[in-house]
Amino acid sequence: MSVSGSLIGGGNGAAGGGGVPSGPAGGGLSGTYPDPAVVDDGHSHTSATLPATMAPSAHKASHQDGGADEISVTGLSGLLADAQTPAVHATSHSSGGPDAVTHNNLAGLTTGDPHTQYAALAGRSGGTVQNGGTAAGDDFVLRPNSADATGFVSIQRGPDGGVIADFRDGYITLGRDVYPALSNRPFIFMTAVASATNPVFRPSDSDTSGLGRAGTGQLSLVAASAEVLRASSGVSGVSAGVNHLVPVEANVALAATPNTLSAMESGAVLTNEGATAENCHTLPTAAAGYRFTFICADADGIKISANTGDTIRHAATVSAPAGYIRTATIGDSITVVSINATEWFVVSVIGTWTIDS
Repeated sequence: MSVSGSLIGGGNGAAGGGGVPSGPAGGGLSGTYPDPAVVDDGHSHTSATLPATMAPSAHKASHQDGGADEISVTGLSGLLADAQTPAVHATSHSSGGPDAVTHNNLAGLTTGDPHTQYAALAGRSGGTVQNGGTAAGDDFVLRPNSADATGFVSIQRGPDGGVIADFRDGYITLGRDVYPALSNRPFIFMTAVASATNPVFRPSDSDTSGLGRAGTGQLSLVAASAEVLRASSGVSGVSAGVNHLVPVEANVALAATPNTLSAMESGAVLTNEGATAENCHTLPTAAAGYRFTFICADADGIKISANTGDTIRHAATVSAPAGYIRTATIGDSITVVSINATEWFVVSVIGTWTIDS
């Protein structure tokens, strides 16, 4: 600011007697007369030296939101008096954000059970059901490790580690440690080992006999390092020296409701002991390898019929389709074997049997 006009009184100017001053200005002024400038902050006032009319009027609205002289909290320090709602900032705590939160730094993750949608390694009260998928045909895959095939999957009875079942490289071990008295005699089932394609039942995993059997689709039962039973495609064989007991059934079914045999009963011996009238049996639909023996133990007699479309041949005599063979003489017996899908042959006979021809 500049000062102009006439100054009355001394000052620093050379002029006197009311004339226009000249020379250097001083005090709160700078420059030279007659046009000195006011020095910034060169003077101050207090409330005592300012008239009441110069006090600032109420103007807080000008500093509030939307006011002409709005004040922003940006750059201010300290805490605001009122609680503040934080702005949306989730991305700052996400992976890669400036204030990313890591799972391992969170507390209380193992307190309670807030995440029931996940399996709990320590177990869960009431038990756990784990599904592999939600759609038909989905699979559940359980692997012992992600590195190789040398580990095994174990199902245990409890914290003591007793094994109910072990699954490893083609073997299923059942019963180990479940019954202490049998802990040294687990049940072993092998589906395939190396080039062997035949399943083998063995009494222990130290007994390796029976592996690599020749043939395809065979099933072997091994005990004391010796194969005692082998079966393939409906044919079975029992090794010498093994006690082989066949099921014997005293049957009293009559003609009104004959005893219809099933393929699963192949090998059975049937008698008519206790019958009150002729004992009647119907053979299963023929398939190569089925075998049945019948013994007449009661004078009421016994009758064996072929199934629909099948025949029974005794030497040169062949029954009609679905025909029969019978006897009523105590002590007579007969063994029949099916050789294909339609024919039963008498392979052993005692006494006289009548055939429906």
